[in-house]
Amino acid sequence: MIIDTHLHLIDLSALRYPWLSREPALNRDFPHAEYAIQARRAGIEAALHMEVDVDEADIQAETSHVKAQSLEKGSLLRGAIASCRPEEAGFAAYLERQQADPFVKGFRRVLHVMPDELSDSALFRENIERLAGTGLTFDLVVLPHQIPRAVALADLAPDVQFVLDHCGVPDIKASAEHPWREHMTEIARRPNVLRCRRLCRCRLMDRRDLAPLCRAHDRHFRLGPRRVGQRLAGVHAWRWPCDLGGGDACVDCGSQP
Repeated sequence: MIIDTHLHLIDLSALRYPWLSREPALNRDFPHAEYAIQARRAGIEAALHMEVDVDEADIQAETSHVKAQSLEKGSLLRGAIASCRPEEAGFAAYLERQQADPFVKGFRRVLHVMPDELSDSALFRENIERLAGTGLTFDLVVLPHQIPRAVALADLAPDVQFVLDHCGVPDIKASAEHPWREHMTEIARRPNVLRCRRLCRCRLMDRRDLAPLCRAHDRHFRLGPRRVGQRLAGVHAWRWPCDLGGGDACVDCGSQP
């Protein structure tokens, strides 16, 4: 079974997306029905919804909205990675509510468009540690220079499973040189960062630019005796609708969820 682990659905009539005003190509509805047609053609049989950085007041509404669609006949939706705010005191109560809902499989806090220091706070780190033993994952969406902060979180909470989104957003035009290569080598050594989204959208000049990136990515995530094949097997992501334009489309991955 092929499971798409990074599906974004957009419903402008139900939820607010502050960032969409800066992305005209995506500033429309992208419903499940449209996705399902394309997904089935690609052999995808199930999908996890990835939070779409909705307005903070709509976080719970987003999860509820997606869950309702999962109950519709023929739906591919099997779970959700919900948005969260670990930097806030209310996270503990929020986590308790989400644990009661088996539809929620994990969390993500968008970090790549936030101040670097956000994940450094004592409260943020304390709340990330709360995920230990829950079976819920935490997705890391960071820019290359922020990867060391992701490493710090992984070290802080060794019993939490982290997921590195968008391959760490490498700079393709710069041939993914420093700091991405060095930082990816370091995060690949963490046994609790067990999965990596293989598909990413960056500003690409040519599809051939992807070849060295893919070789470097595979090398980084096969370090050590536990690494051979482990990181790359089983978990893949289309990142629909952000990836609809193909590998050479000029859409800035660093500004999107």
